[in-house]
Amino acid sequence: MKQVFLSRKGIETKEVPEPVVERGKILVKNLYSCVSPGTEISSLNSIKKNTLRKIIEKPQVLKSLISILKKKGIKSTSGIVTRKLGEYYELGYSSSGIVEGVGEGVKNFSKGDLVACCGGGFASHAERILVPENLVVKTKLRENLSLYSTVALGSIAMHAVRRSKTSIGEISLVVGLGFIGQITMQILRAAGIEVYGIDPNEDFLKRLKKDGFANVYKSFEDLSKKISQDVMSIGFDSAIITASNKVDDLLNKTFRLCRKKSRVILVGDIDIKINREEIYSKEIEFSISASYGPGRYDSTYEIEGKDYPLEYVRWTLNRNMKSYINLIDNQKINISSLIDNIEPIQNAKQVYSAFEKKKRPISTLFKYNPKNEKIIKPKISFIKKKSGIISSALVGVGGFSKEVIIPNLLKMRAYNSLDYLCVRKPISFLNSSSFYKNINVVNDYNLMLKKKSLDVIFISTRHNDHWQLTKNALLNQKHVFCEKPLCIEPNELKEIKMFFTKQKVTPILVTGFNRRFSDSAKILKGFIEKNTSPIFLNYTVNADKLSPDSWIYSREGGGRNIGEACHFYDLILFLINDKYTNIQASSINSDNKNLHKTDNFFVTIKFNNGSVAKLNYTSAGSTNDKKEIIEVRNISETLIMENFQKITLTEKNKKKIIYSSKFPDKGYENQYQSFFYNLKLNKFSISVEEQIQAMNLCFKVEELL
Repeated sequence: MKQVFLSRKGIETKEVPEPVVERGKILVKNLYSCVSPGTEISSLNSIKKNTLRKIIEKPQVLKSLISILKKKGIKSTSGIVTRKLGEYYELGYSSSGIVEGVGEGVKNFSKGDLVACCGGGFASHAERILVPENLVVKTKLRENLSLYSTVALGSIAMHAVRRSKTSIGEISLVVGLGFIGQITMQILRAAGIEVYGIDPNEDFLKRLKKDGFANVYKSFEDLSKKISQDVMSIGFDSAIITASNKVDDLLNKTFRLCRKKSRVILVGDIDIKINREEIYSKEIEFSISASYGPGRYDSTYEIEGKDYPLEYVRWTLNRNMKSYINLIDNQKINISSLIDNIEPIQNAKQVYSAFEKKKRPISTLFKYNPKNEKIIKPKISFIKKKSGIISSALVGVGGFSKEVIIPNLLKMRAYNSLDYLCVRKPISFLNSSSFYKNINVVNDYNLMLKKKSLDVIFISTRHNDHWQLTKNALLNQKHVFCEKPLCIEPNELKEIKMFFTKQKVTPILVTGFNRRFSDSAKILKGFIEKNTSPIFLNYTVNADKLSPDSWIYSREGGGRNIGEACHFYDLILFLINDKYTNIQASSINSDNKNLHKTDNFFVTIKFNNGSVAKLNYTSAGSTNDKKEIIEVRNISETLIMENFQKITLTEKNKKKIIYSSKFPDKGYENQYQSFFYNLKLNKFSISVEEQIQAMNLCFKVEELL
């Protein structure tokens, strides 16, 4: 299928595979999609900027690069930057079309439904899209499908109006009369509000006057001179700023026109420079309107499909979408007057070029072929297998795969051939195909599993998919290397136990517990094994601070204890090598909504041989370059491992460095080598029992937290 992308070369229309239907999502054949002049042209201008200028404008990017440089060195950092600069990006977030497929768990949609869709990364400028259920609404009138494609922009305007709390009879001001600004004007008028507007673009003003809006002006000064004294003396009850240009003092000029205790809502991307006196003396309520409404940027709502109860959240983003569609159907707003051009997707380059001109259209739609042509499944190229070489595939090509798995597998060409990369999204297909030119990129996992020549599946997706993907591979007699965690639910762990109990001859399954394969772990284990008396092991993890809405905390991630700490439990069990008899766990309780129970927790494990291990997992405190510190004490000696980079032995108050490396070495390469070596001998490099034991410990700790 054809899809529009943004790259350093500019706008490109590329052929990519159609998305495959997934649980909770709807496959839609786009008939129209709407170009968002503000957001998309901003992205185009941003990608054209000089790389150094981008870094200067975003200090956080520079900070991140310095951090990577310290950890990985110049060569690895350079590779990451080169890959990032060469990537393609999706465009579009508002479309309409017809449902072609419905994923498992979707309740309210059927094949053949006419729908409107929203969401960046979902409602793209593409012939077919895959969209979560909460980002889709049903529509009624086929003749209005072109208008419905503006649903995301309409919902942005709708949410801003709701945030302004403007009621019938009040007077409102809209600053910035581009596409979203004009929709905002129409919604306000439909709600019985007297509305005024400001924009320097004469063409936009003429359009509004033609639509019956008399009170539109080219500047604040022009408005102040021409509006009635009654309005000026009272001031505006509310103002909505949809402008995106960097106009000096725009906020303060808006405040001056508003009455005491008015509401000012910011939608556009402008510099927020507020003169305190302007807002303080009038007690103005200043708020920012985030996209389409409640639910936006909440993965449990958008991805998992969990709705907010209507009695508590009257207007979610989905309900805003429906409300906007109703306004169109009931002819309360006139969106057709705002649509300048309807172009085929093949003309994408010319469409975006037109928006960069001084005299530009207010909006443009892409139109797609309405014929329901047969979907062509991508063909998987035939891979000629070399004698003695293991053929492998990697599922999931995210940051970890690009930085760790792929480079290591490509190093091991003597006994492994990375033949397939399996991705979900068309954008991932395009980026992977562009960067890894000698590897077959596919987007149908089940089709790939049928390849008899394929020996091993490496899995590096979001955590909630690990066991299902692993199980499917094992049932197809493929060996599996699954990145941690192996599963995220106790019932999944039971399935794993049953699978390996029932099967007489099974494929090999190994979890990516890499730390036990590091040189540091070998030294620590040797130190512990030479002791006949119990030891005390203290493992401190200085975890990164994550955003409260990070996927790690969601159903996809399983939380930090299951999603990450399984690494540390495995290493502790590997080092002490004895059965544990007692577990205690607790976490910091806090009223702070930004802190999750698995951000700061502590686990004490007592072993049968008398040894005690303690895990201190914390994101509290200052940022620390030493992410992991392990201290092992016996009767007379202390061994301290810092970040898999340095080990110090202290005996009789004398310190001695017994191991050091330039960069942290957490054992990734060693584990992959061990995996392939044992695979040829049909052996597990980590026993199933040990993998189950580490995951079982995770779930026991989870119960205690």
